[in-house]
Amino acid sequence: MAKIGYEFDTEPLPPEPGDWGRRLRFVAIFLLISALTCGVIYWLVPESSRTPATPPVEAVEAGAAPGEPVEEDLPDSEPVNVSVPGGEGAVTPLPIEVSGGAEPEAAEELPVEEPTGEPGGESEGDEVPVPSGDEVREEPTATPQKGKPWVGDPVVDLPIRPEARQQFDPASVVSRIRELLERGAYREAYLAAEQLAAETRLTENSEAWLEAFSAVTAANLAVLRHGVPLEKATVSVVTQAGDSFSRLASKYHTTMQTIKTANRMPPASDVLPVNRRLVIYPGPWRIRVEKGARLLKLYNLNPAFPSERLFAVFDVGVGRLGRTPSAEFVISAKIAKPDWYTPEGRLIKYGDPENMLGEYFLKLAPAGTPDRPLLGYGIHGTPDESTVTKSLSNGCIRMRAGDIETLYQMIPHRTPVEIVD
Repeated sequence: MAKIGYEFDTEPLPPEPGDWGRRLRFVAIFLLISALTCGVIYWLVPESSRTPATPPVEAVEAGAAPGEPVEEDLPDSEPVNVSVPGGEGAVTPLPIEVSGGAEPEAAEELPVEEPTGEPGGESEGDEVPVPSGDEVREEPTATPQKGKPWVGDPVVDLPIRPEARQQFDPASVVSRIRELLERGAYREAYLAAEQLAAETRLTENSEAWLEAFSAVTAANLAVLRHGVPLEKATVSVVTQAGDSFSRLASKYHTTMQTIKTANRMPPASDVLPVNRRLVIYPGPWRIRVEKGARLLKLYNLNPAFPSERLFAVFDVGVGRLGRTPSAEFVISAKIAKPDWYTPEGRLIKYGDPENMLGEYFLKLAPAGTPDRPLLGYGIHGTPDESTVTKSLSNGCIRMRAGDIETLYQMIPHRTPVEIVD
């Protein structure tokens, strides 16, 4: 097969006569379309977006026109030209060149002008600081002002700081009560005793509690015996024709002896003067005997108070081998200078050294049958006070001579008595 050699002409072809005209027309069309596009865009963009956000910067030196170069003297450096191109356009600081190869210094910051406190100096969108609780309150302003409350601010209440309460010391109050009683300040002693009884948190029947209520007992008995007028605790009565000691005692749940003692009248007096002002400490009363604690507690049930009040506390002795029964009784009879009937039925007259009842005897009867007292059973005194606080009797409640006398004079018939373990 014969080899055929192909050769190609590598030289460029000469341009045709109409080729340059077509190229020029294409460039002209492209430029026209570009110009029209730019014009449309310029017309559609709002004018505000084309306005610079930063106001024109005035010349630093006096007499310099905006847009002109400004010369500024810097210490220990060559004069530096800072130009503001664009006239009133945005400010674009040029880099600062310092001769001598030194490091360029930081550009000096212009001071920021603080807003004034004049009315209208802040816009509606600005936040107004809320005064703290420690600042003095001022009258709110109708328009927001710096450093002053505004009518739209929330009310900030100052915190309430509770006063530190003084610690209550029962021992010091007891000492004060005894001091007041020695000076004859019975009203003040009574008020201190009321505070002591209300605020003490001591364990009942503890040694400290007994010491505190020993002072309370002394203060209460002092005002009763001396007829001290007190709010709620006493009543003031002006006697009228037909009044008698027995009628007043029955009306106010007390005894004739207590009325006479409080008003400094002779014990044997039976005549009640008319138009005489009397101070009466009213009842009712209630007795509670606690065998385990060897205590007799006297409560005042005066309705003037919201609840019963512990008026007095006395030591007692009880029966041996559990002979004192735990039950509810009433005082059925009150006997002065009593005779004693022994458990064997033997009668021992008052005044006999073997008589163990002392000067006074309060006979007890079951609460359900108040008119049927128990034989030889009750609350009485004793010639041997060493037996008080012990379990040595045949079942009766023993008291010291002074305590049983107080109880005998104060407590009326039918007073309830509760004996508990």
